[in-house]
Amino acid sequence: MEKIRILVVDDYPMMARAWAKALTNSGRYEATTAMNGREGLERLRENPVDIVLTDNNMPVMDGPEFVRLAKQDFPKLPFILTGAEAIGVDLAVIAQECGAAAYLPKPVDFEELERTIQALVHTKKGGL
Repeated sequence: MEKIRILVVDDYPMMARAWAKALTNSGRYEATTAMNGREGLERLRENPVDIVLTDNNMPVMDGPEFVRLAKQDFPKLPFILTGAEAIGVDLAVIAQECGAAAYLPKPVDFEELERTIQALVHTKKGGL
């Protein structure tokens, strides 16, 4: 079975590496990391992936801007936007406005992340 390729974009290196390691260790995924949206765009152009997990709030280029720009070159690529729920921050609205396929509030539950990834990948494959 071919592994699902995931790009994890988060400005906290420990968080990005932890997610990439957890996903890779599950045996179903191959994960790479980027520290911000600009780096994420570079990674996508170098090595296309099946799905992107990105943080909402990052320096250099935040998650929503990254999703919008990446969607120009990769319109069918599904993005999962993650972020802390805060007063005045509606992650669902932000995800919808930028074109993300799903959102998950932090702290992200690994099982919920896997369910979301599987649903998006199956939808993507079925829609092609």
